[in-house]
Amino acid sequence: GHGGPEQRETHRDDGSDPKTAVSLYETLITEDKVNAVLGPYGSPYTDAVADVTEKHRKLMVAPAAGTTSIWEKGRRYLIMVLSPLEASTEGTIDLAARHGLKTIALIGSLARPAIIKGALELARKQGLEVVVHETFPAGTTEFSAMLNKVKAAKPDVLVVGATPAEAIPFTRQ
Repeated sequence: GHGGPEQRETHRDDGSDPKTAVSLYETLITEDKVNAVLGPYGSPYTDAVADVTEKHRKLMVAPAAGTTSIWEKGRRYLIMVLSPLEASTEGTIDLAARHGLKTIALIGSLARPAIIKGALELARKQGLEVVVHETFPAGTTEFSAMLNKVKAAKPDVLVVGATPAEAIPFTRQ
């Protein structure tokens, strides 16, 4: 290619640690003199790094953060790409209501609390009766007790908000 240092790409690995991410973004802005950044993976990391990009007035495009609270802090240099996690179940719940389904079970990971928080509001808005509303700690892989509650309640719809590492064992069980 052509062009000078203004066109070079810089890559850094935060090792999935928010403190490391904050420090790396600080370095990218103050030492590497980047004009804009792509945000890290996930809402907690993006939230931490956004404090740095806002302080330095540098644009951050956040391709992998979906918790709306990140955008409720008056930040001016942050662009969201994903739909908010709170709205992620809207299509499912709308479809259920339009097909006359009446009851819903909501199971959510504390790693993704916004999903079930949004689902609860959407279900109530659509007039669905919430017959199970359970949360589980991040990283849970054993769901038999929760699944027994769901089976006993016989909901018309089941919504699960989880990470892939949680959703796969949940689905298998």
